[in-house]
Amino acid sequence: MSASSAATSTTATPTTTDGASSTTTLTASSSSSTALPTTQPAAPPTTNRPVSLTIGTAEAVAATSRGVLIDDGSNTWDTVVFDDSSPRGLALLVDDRIVYQPATSTDIARPVDGFVIISDEGPESLYGEDDRRVTVFDVGHVDGRAVILAQSAVDRPANPDEAASELVLIDVLSLERTVLREAGGFESGYTDARFGAGAISAIFSVNAANSLEILELGGTVRHEIELPADTNLSLLDFDESVWLLEPDFVGDNFDPVLRTLQFDLDTADVRQADLPLISVAGLSIDTGFCDVADFLDDQIVCDRSQGSPILIDVDIDGASTSEVPFITFGTVRFRASQ
Repeated sequence: MSASSAATSTTATPTTTDGASSTTTLTASSSSSTALPTTQPAAPPTTNRPVSLTIGTAEAVAATSRGVLIDDGSNTWDTVVFDDSSPRGLALLVDDRIVYQPATSTDIARPVDGFVIISDEGPESLYGEDDRRVTVFDVGHVDGRAVILAQSAVDRPANPDEAASELVLIDVLSLERTVLREAGGFESGYTDARFGAGAISAIFSVNAANSLEILELGGTVRHEIELPADTNLSLLDFDESVWLLEPDFVGDNFDPVLRTLQFDLDTADVRQADLPLISVAGLSIDTGFCDVADFLDDQIVCDRSQGSPILIDVDIDGASTSEVPFITFGTVRFRASQ
């Protein structure tokens, strides 16, 4: 149960458009898709942007119903860098760029077919691939380059033999595409992937069975571990390890917990730990799970499948939780740490 062996490092030039003369639309197959601009975008709102806060100095980014916002760590979230309301989209922060992939507005949000690169001047380029669906997972650095970790999969294959997916790196500036892993087979593919300390971790799913692949940065498999057959597992990069977050906040005594399997990136040794979640200010955390999570300075930000994002302060005795101020619905990620 795995993807194929690492593909030879190949680089292809994808179909892209420049933000100033774009004719490509990033849309989902659903009729209620979110579309990005197809003409030169207007300048982003500036009325809420402090002079000192730029994308390069921001600590966190959020995709919300108020647009794509950045924050300097003060949790004021009053700086809009892109005026688009896709609260289940994904925005990632690396160097002085934001990688933003909106999602459909249907009951089950789904990423649109591509993403946009945003600088302080506004949207500068769109990325999409013909007849393939690109899903963004993470951003980081490889060989000094800012890169996007994503899956590229055949969109709606006509028959099982045409089903195929690739785990790829996409250069943030040049948009050149390098294949890390290739996978074939119907109902298979990557569901999450993260950069870690000198490694990449990815969940590969096939026919409802899951495995964790810990890869070298070039795509070679370092470790492969069989995982529970849950469908809503998510990954969290945590220092020298990768955490697998199980999809339930309810512990054995019905007290809220964050269930984790913690894998050492070098040895694949695993430690199971349940972090008791201590609610503050009456926050209800008894339903849903961490759909997307990120970690910085002993603090986890958890984008819940139900409810607003929460901050989880990790300590020895448990984890106190609170809502992210001013973010009632959306996804939040910290600046790329790798």
